Amino acid sequence: MNSTLAEREAVTLPPGHPGEGDPTYIARRGALSKLVASVDELGTSLPEVQYTEEETEVWRAVMDRLSNLHERHAASAYRQGFRRLGMSPSRPPVPGSLAQRLKEQTGFGLVLTDGLLDARVFLAHLGARRQPCTVYLRHGSRPDYTPEPDLVHEAVGHAPLLTDPEAALLNEVIGHAAAHASVRQLQALLRLYWFTLEFGLVEERAGLRAYGAGLLSSFGELPHAFSDAVNRRRFDLEAIIEQDYAHDRMQDILFVVPSLGAALAEIQPWLRSREYASLA
Repeated sequence: MNSTLAEREAVTLPPGHPGEGDPTYIARRGALSKLVASVDELGTSLPEVQYTEEETEVWRAVMDRLSNLHERHAASAYRQGFRRLGMSPSRPPVPGSLAQRLKEQTGFGLVLTDGLLDARVFLAHLGARRQPCTVYLRHGSRPDYTPEPDLVHEAVGHAPLLTDPEAALLNEVIGHAAAHASVRQLQALLRLYWFTLEFGLVEERAGLRAYGAGLLSSFGELPHAFSDAVNRRRFDLEAIIEQDYAHDRMQDILFVVPSLGAALAEIQPWLRSREYASLA
């Protein structure tokens, strides 16, 4: 057994994780870590994970709350993508099948990970048209909360929108720029990613809708984003790259794009501009 595989057998949960002290959950996470470690990171063949009854119940508990919220608040491209991928509210998708369906839509793939990645590594995968994807689910005692990305966040939040060509290109453009970014440029790219693909809102004919994965995978954040507690601002690149954010609380500032195409039309030339170069 190589050292990487041995290390991944021992799962250390983040402090305060709902699964702390649950040996069954920790053992399951360990088994899934071994599975991820056994897969060639960039291989085209991903495992068909057999999810347990408990994990399926977690998925259902989340989707029971999210499905109606998606109908009211999710961007049309997201809802179409959810259907294109054959996503089910009653059972979690298996990575291999999900990756294949996604590949057929926009050529975007999945790369299995075992938790949070270094920011530059994460964005570099996007630049190569690969969405990082965990395979474990949050603990059943708190289906409303996870201190780390899980399958709900990846499959429910990110995957459906990646079936949209403009969304896929936006991921690729931001990710590709990160490969050779300076520290300041990387910070700007992370803020841009956060306020678009993680927590972005878009103005559609039917009204304001969410397209960010952090909103669409959370039945707490999604309705909050449309409440009076949030300062919703028009999309402004200069304002975004100066705006800090926090991972561990509800968002109080969000940015609204007129369309994903309009966002791309601003972001692509900005990445070639003197203003962006001056951040090096």
